[in-house]
Amino acid sequence: MEKEIRRCDHCGKPMKEGYYLAGEFACSDECCLALYDGDEAQMKEDLSHADEIDCETYWTEWDSIYFD
Repeated sequence: MEKEIRRCDHCGKPMKEGYYLAGEFACSDECCLALYDGDEAQMKEDLSHADEIDCETYWTEWDSIYFD
């Protein structure tokens, strides 16, 4: 059951909302930036495309901390 919980890939916190980063999850701006190895410019560039149909980097909310 533990592996069915969505967790931040940086700090391990269970997540009901946060960033989806092309297969990775980040619970906060700080964790998101850490997953980008501190490259804030690249992070902002990727997230600027969040409204595009096929974008794989965006902020979202889920109904629960569990994967569907």
